[in-house]
Amino acid sequence: MGARLTLAGAQYTGIRHDCRLARYMHTLVYEVPSILVKSSINPVEIQNRGCYCVKVVSDPLTAIQKSSVSNQYKLDKQLREALGRLEENVEKASLGESNKLLFVVAEYREEMKNFPVDQGQCRKIGETLRIAKCDDARYPSPLKVKNIIDADLTSVKAVFGVQGYFKKHIDQECYQNTQGETVYSLQVSGSAQLSVWHPLEQDDVYQKAEFAKNLRLKIKERGEDKEMITALQRGESEYEPDLRLWYLRLWGALERFGEEHHRQISNDASLTKVKEHRNHIAHYNITEVDRNRLRELEKRALEIFKTEVERRERK
Repeated sequence: MGARLTLAGAQYTGIRHDCRLARYMHTLVYEVPSILVKSSINPVEIQNRGCYCVKVVSDPLTAIQKSSVSNQYKLDKQLREALGRLEENVEKASLGESNKLLFVVAEYREEMKNFPVDQGQCRKIGETLRIAKCDDARYPSPLKVKNIIDADLTSVKAVFGVQGYFKKHIDQECYQNTQGETVYSLQVSGSAQLSVWHPLEQDDVYQKAEFAKNLRLKIKERGEDKEMITALQRGESEYEPDLRLWYLRLWGALERFGEEHHRQISNDASLTKVKEHRNHIAHYNITEVDRNRLRELEKRALEIFKTEVERRERK
């Protein structure tokens, strides 16, 4: 077991700054793969719970600046810098006149009810406040929204019919204390690599976003859909062992999902070659994943998931 961090042992510089936390805020920006919009679109909400909102947008900066979920953009310098870097990289990309990338923006806010950080775990380092997570001091534990976000991304992925991973450009969280100061628990940096995209008309995006919103209402991210949602989240790694593991995991999840919905995935004619490749990976020491079979598996898994979810009544 690794060393456990305590207040006495924390290698923490800076000046002690006891305070109480009033609010937690979290903003994420994902790039939708393979989609290029032929003109700007107005933000389309996939869901809005008041404290949690997900939108499909072509301009993340403006959408976050105008957010009604929280005032994180105003408070969080790191978020503003990350958005600035993303905007610069998009502007440098050769997208063609008026073409826009498509993004998913997720924002979350949680009231912390004046949570005390008054045992020396909050320090002022330069002009920045930070909280150290120590075993012998209180530490805030806001809701982690990964399961919810994964379900939102899956609904967009299924309706837009895209494959591959949603590149996460920004994953930025912070707190606001009762004095209105910004407090960080960790730094999360974003990346901004771009790929080749396929064009969509503005009206197509609006229509698909509305379909994704309706699909999302039927997805049960904490129930029967949890395994499929998790299995569909493909990372950016092209390392062969990672791809083999992802292939086998998605196939297994798809089989179990099919059983729950009275579908025999193993007997699906459209998946014959995909199944054969799965067996080769699992039993014949195949070291390289066939990218065509991988794309077929992901495409059919999304189609089957979308079809079965659409048959349900709204949750």
